[in-house]
Amino acid sequence: MFIYPDPFPPGTNGGVTPVGLVASFLGGAAMGVAYFVTQLLTVSDLHLADPQWPIVVYGGVAGLLGSMLDSFLGAHMHSLSLPSGFDSSIGKVVSYESATTRRICGKPILDNNAVNLFSSVLIALFLPGMAWGLWPR
Repeated sequence: MFIYPDPFPPGTNGGVTPVGLVASFLGGAAMGVAYFVTQLLTVSDLHLADPQWPIVVYGGVAGLLGSMLDSFLGAHMHSLSLPSGFDSSIGKVVSYESATTRRICGKPILDNNAVNLFSSVLIALFLPGMAWGLWPR
């Protein structure tokens, strides 16, 4: 994972910005808010259940960790066909090899869809277990 100041070179696998990380947290928290509001509107005896407000925090953490895992996998295992490189003759990030290309990152293991799938599945499997152990009762 590479943390660049805004803006970072387009096409860099695994590149993240501070603004992107905040947006990931807020997006996950928005999903938590949607769940919490739905529970408030549809469950009549919610006062008998464990508190539901922590789902907002866990949603934000899931969004942030999912984004960071996606960036890590993208930086280390993502490639459409070849590792990402910087072509000094045209001054751009490319996904092909040439005499003027310097490799930036990536190995030809996963494509973008596989990176997204793995990061989503791993977060979906591990974060609920962590939340279960930390949930206030």
